[in-house]
Amino acid sequence: MSFLNAMVENLHQSLFRYPVALNYLKSRGLIEEEIREHKIGYAGILGVPQDNSEDRKRFMEESYKGRSFEHKIIFPIFNPMGVVTGIIGRSLKEGDVKYRKFFSDEAKITGCFFGLPQALPYIYETGAVFVSEGALDCIPLRRVIKNTVGTLTNGLNDDQYEFLSFYCDNIITIFDSDKWGQIEAYKAKKKWKNVYTLELGYKDPNECLEHMSEDRFKQYLNKKLNTISPFLRGVA
Repeated sequence: MSFLNAMVENLHQSLFRYPVALNYLKSRGLIEEEIREHKIGYAGILGVPQDNSEDRKRFMEESYKGRSFEHKIIFPIFNPMGVVTGIIGRSLKEGDVKYRKFFSDEAKITGCFFGLPQALPYIYETGAVFVSEGALDCIPLRRVIKNTVGTLTNGLNDDQYEFLSFYCDNIITIFDSDKWGQIEAYKAKKKWKNVYTLELGYKDPNECLEHMSEDRFKQYLNKKLNTISPFLRGVA
């Protein structure tokens, strides 16, 4: 087991000892089953398990021996085989750097996504993937659209596009409606084939879901997909 896998497992267990972190996640609409499914954790004082990998050596250097991830909610990134290839730390402290990231060498080559192992069976089934931004967008969307992953950025890069294209024919972005989300959606649509942009008309997917029941949201979604392309019928 790599140090990242062992660390994520420890941090996931730690989460349930920190009410402030657990309450924050629940305030964002997550339920305990989803928190456990995605192995979300919390780092109070971070202990870094031992191994002799280059990834661990680089992690210790880049994170000041793990201190830059302390007092943060930890969102792990898994490859298709369920191996942890990176982590995103989200701070709950005022004035702290909001996000910290670490990607293994593998993740830098293949690209990384939140929720990938959970989404893959449905990506195979539908031949399509929906791409949201953050983990807190991805998880609520997956209640309605099982073939959803999160880029953990506000765009899609070359490695991520190539990776997703290996698994499916159609890529649908559902980015936030802010300036950067719209710019990145436009760039992705123009740069690559079989990339479609879905604009929900709300600030982000979470806000859209808050205004609709899950059934109504799915009807709304499919209506929009049908106007984009007939090839997208039935992918959600």
